[in-house]
Amino acid sequence: MSTRRATPALVLAGLGLSACAQVTASQPHSPPTGSTVSVTIPGADRFSPFAAEVRQGSPIVFRNMDGDPHTVTSVPGDSATFDVTIPPGGTTTISLTAPGVHRYYCRLHARFDTATGEVAALPSADHPDEPMMGVLVMQPSG
Repeated sequence: MSTRRATPALVLAGLGLSACAQVTASQPHSPPTGSTVSVTIPGADRFSPFAAEVRQGSPIVFRNMDGDPHTVTSVPGDSATFDVTIPPGGTTTISLTAPGVHRYYCRLHARFDTATGEVAALPSADHPDEPMMGVLVMQPSG
């Protein structure tokens, strides 16, 4: 039996639609203001969870459990600009103040295609058919 996984582009399209509507049970719940959200890089060149809902200004902790370094890099033109490198076994924390949907990726294992506005995996990535990217849905505080 074969299983199909949703591609990040399809998941992102669905998230974009639901971010404007109600939060559904399949999406992360809004954390209280000031609570920390964690995103892990478990290996295999991916972020887990793919999408996280965060309150404006709350800390977002990225943990790299992989043996490779990774970056957390905002896509060009995003209202929040960030680019941090996390060594193997390392942790970094960022906070964002701009509400909205913020896409990010690892520039060591994926690239941003300015022609399409999409993130594409590099051929050297563990999964060259699935880009290493994620989404932060930043809710206004209050």
